[in-house]
Amino acid sequence: MPAPTITLRTVGLTALAEEAVIRFGTIEPHQMIKSALATADRYDRVVAALGLPPQQVLVVSCFAGTDGWSPAALAAFTGYDTYHVTTGATIQALGYELWPTDIVDEFGEPDPRNAVHFDLVIARDLTATELADRTAPDPDARRTLRAWFIPAVLPLLDALEGPMPLA
Repeated sequence: MPAPTITLRTVGLTALAEEAVIRFGTIEPHQMIKSALATADRYDRVVAALGLPPQQVLVVSCFAGTDGWSPAALAAFTGYDTYHVTTGATIQALGYELWPTDIVDEFGEPDPRNAVHFDLVIARDLTATELADRTAPDPDARRTLRAWFIPAVLPLLDALEGPMPLA
């Protein structure tokens, strides 16, 4: 089965300032990094569309909370019952980038939340060599790689408020 595809969104909501930025799922740093490492190779199209040189990036998914997209609406059908929140301005002041992206699932269906989906860039300008251990059979090599990125996510984790209940 093909993996979901990710592309840069150039219409609609493409920048965040005072809007709420909502993150579902764990904010445990090792799990966030593990997830980001698993999807790092899906961003070649986004990197090219931004005019950046070929590189690997680590991102975590987030959403803009808007009048039309409450946290509960964004979480529908996901199984999440809590979320964490901050603002786009806070994230950008910490030096992180927010890329507006659209996701098309493995069945060719666009995510209905694409209009407010963003990828928060934890790290970029990485080479395939730097990320080679992400699929290593040796768990110690994978653990060491994840630990290398911990300092990159700690400011983000400090900025996220929550967990907030959806109900």
